[in-house]
Amino acid sequence: MTIYHHILKNSYQRAVIPDYAGFFNRFYQILLAADDEVAVLFANTDVERQSKMLMQSMTHILSFAHTLEADENMEKLALLHGRDRLNISKEFYSIWLDSLIKTVS
Repeated sequence: MTIYHHILKNSYQRAVIPDYAGFFNRFYQILLAADDEVAVLFANTDVERQSKMLMQSMTHILSFAHTLEADENMEKLALLHGRDRLNISKEFYSIWLDSLIKTVS
């Protein structure tokens, strides 16, 4: 385990352990307020369900950070968000990351 993975994992755990649901609900509040186009993308989304899916996805993200190899679940997520499915453009990833960092802080 690299030092960076250890820092990431510990930081993530400190942020979410007191209240997982609250953390992810707050993340989506910040994300949806960050950009009008993002809000439109999530207009018909069950945010509670989406929060649970993100909670599961974070496990895969942390695994990727450790190995730098995408597992099958990570590849499925990439395909889901790609051009042929949800067509999430690259610019939204920086908004997503900024929102995650704001939520952690």
